[in-house]
Amino acid sequence: MRDIRLTDEGSKYQQVKSNIKKWILSGEVDSGGKIPAETQVAEWFGISRHTVRQAIGELVSEGWLYREQGRGTFVHGDNARTASDAVRHGSIGVVTTYLVDYIFPHIISGIEGCVSERRQTLSLFSTGNNVQMERRCLETALAEGVQGFIIEPTKSTHPNPNIDLYLLMEQKNIPFVMLHSSYVELNASVVAMDDAQGSYMVTKHLIELGHQSIAGIFKSDDMQGRARFRGFVKAHQDHHVPIQGHWIQTYTTEERDGGAAIFVQKHFAKGSKPRPTSVVCYNDEIAVQVISQLRTLGLRVPEDVAVTGFDDSSLAVNSAIPLTTIRHPKDEMGKAAANLLFELMENRENMWVPREHIFPPELVVRASTAAPST
Repeated sequence: MRDIRLTDEGSKYQQVKSNIKKWILSGEVDSGGKIPAETQVAEWFGISRHTVRQAIGELVSEGWLYREQGRGTFVHGDNARTASDAVRHGSIGVVTTYLVDYIFPHIISGIEGCVSERRQTLSLFSTGNNVQMERRCLETALAEGVQGFIIEPTKSTHPNPNIDLYLLMEQKNIPFVMLHSSYVELNASVVAMDDAQGSYMVTKHLIELGHQSIAGIFKSDDMQGRARFRGFVKAHQDHHVPIQGHWIQTYTTEERDGGAAIFVQKHFAKGSKPRPTSVVCYNDEIAVQVISQLRTLGLRVPEDVAVTGFDDSSLAVNSAIPLTTIRHPKDEMGKAAANLLFELMENRENMWVPREHIFPPELVVRASTAAPST
């Protein structure tokens, strides 16, 4: 408990809160146990007692702790679960970046079907692709006593400050399966699709149609974006088509709503010559936005610009111009993740031997791609 280090990330009182939660979740302070006095905690952290009081006050409000006049501050019983408690509760925690939009309802439906068959319950959490929210989700789920996790990483290209909680899961023998990708710091079991090969296939499709001027827009803060960019590059290399670096744009989670508009204005507005004849997009969501922006400039898809997506979401089918895209297994991926998690739970002696289930991509050709007009 005394080996405490504050970092430059986040406010000091939030870091104190996080450390106290770790004491609780790891069992360093038992259910009903008394936490050290404010003066002692302040001394350990090298901060003011006021900051410690603020942190403890919030943990009391959130139900992690309770105070007894003249006796001190104690841990609520419901927030100090052991691994055996988790088995008894039989709950599976699912932590994804989003829950109710895009492809995620289908993935969760696949998970839910398998979990229901096992007569277990599902606890759903959404991080919004924010690492602070991911931490809160994991802390809450651990406090609820889940038996195992299916987790989609948050900003997976970045060093993750929540690795301590994943290591705590390993320490407490709570298995987890990563969805779509993993953190490089972990040797985790993963269920994903071959993103690089999928992007290779849509890029090759455009090249075989005769496109030599291909732009790309990719997400930069998750491993799927990195892999899809890698496939885009490899298709150019294998087919001896030069890449135009100024036609490549990346965006982050925070930029996803405006990234397509900036991209199209930069490369397709009047005066931007020569223009690309086609665009490979990170996913269907961005592809639909790109098509909408192209139409505001009077450009036709696919006659003037061919556009590809990725994921074969409902957007791909229901778009005004149905998208050429890569099919995402969605429900099948959810089922595979749940089945892999149950396999880990049932073979605990080999729980931390990493396993992979990688889905091969499938190209779906629709109306958004055609040969270049000139």
